[in-house]
Amino acid sequence: MSGYEYGNARLRAMKSRLLTRADYQTLAGSGTLDRLLTALSRTPYRESMEATLVRGGELVAITAAFSHNLTATVCKIRGFFEEPERRLVALTLRMYDVHNVKAILRGLQANAPLSEIRAAQLPVGDLSEDVLAELAQAPDPRAAMDLMASMQLPLAQPLMVARAEHPSAEVPALELALDRWYFDSAAAELRRGPNGAECLRDALALEADLLNLLTVLRAARAPKDMPALLERFHAGSVQDLLVGPGLLSFRELARVANQRSVEAAVKSLAQTPYGPVLAGGLEAYRRSRLLSDMERRLLRYRLRWRASLIRKDPLGLGVLLGYLALKINEIGNLRWLTYGTNSGLPPDRLMQELELLDE
Repeated sequence: MSGYEYGNARLRAMKSRLLTRADYQTLAGSGTLDRLLTALSRTPYRESMEATLVRGGELVAITAAFSHNLTATVCKIRGFFEEPERRLVALTLRMYDVHNVKAILRGLQANAPLSEIRAAQLPVGDLSEDVLAELAQAPDPRAAMDLMASMQLPLAQPLMVARAEHPSAEVPALELALDRWYFDSAAAELRRGPNGAECLRDALALEADLLNLLTVLRAARAPKDMPALLERFHAGSVQDLLVGPGLLSFRELARVANQRSVEAAVKSLAQTPYGPVLAGGLEAYRRSRLLSDMERRLLRYRLRWRASLIRKDPLGLGVLLGYLALKINEIGNLRWLTYGTNSGLPPDRLMQELELLDE
């Protein structure tokens, strides 16, 4: 076998071992962390549970097991592919390094407990768990960036440039610098045209669109706040806050940002590929007035889109993109079940908040 064929065959076998709705119902009915740990030991997470039991209490052991399992899974996946496909696999996983550094900077800025910062991380990129743990223990975002620079991590470069240009740059501006660096570096890599580049290019376009849609929806929600927001980002216009390229042009997105309400913004996007999902999210937004409800709909759209790649791109990178999306979603579901069980939430409430794809 060559190219993606061998790796994709292994990934399909791993997909068959993902948890089912019935598995989640069993876990949700555990009632206590002790029983949840026992139930998880009867799933494919058994080995990870055994490896982390020595780390402390049940909550610490269970959540550590999820990170352990995810790290081990991705380490195995990396071995499925050879060059040149391995380069695209690494480029795919790099987006999670960006996610993790952003989570660290945000957590340090908010003085969040180390446990919360670590729980927000997805250790599947090039940054090891040990490196992520060391960065998360920095006293503040600036110290974390300095540590990254001393480690000569590639992700330090856009952060140090942003800080040099604007010494008072806040964490959101640093996150934007990271996103731009990733999309620019990925675009440069994809221009070489390796096998699977088109699928990853489409995935990154979707990722850029979702980030940009949330930016312009926030602008439309509070137009009076835009001058202050632009000043915080040292930006001249809303287009300076966008990343890409995505399917939606910066000009089109700027027009959306100039709407005077979320409702008007969603209406202006009706003829785009995101029109239906935004219209559905608008109903939830009207009830809560929280953009997080819109964001959740967009993330669900992304999950379904990536999962569909397993069928649409069976001989290419789509199988990896789809499996990773499903696996990371599973980890998110399990973390919710764990913290919900620890808080004494009833099984029906636990199940209600899970993100499940019934195929």
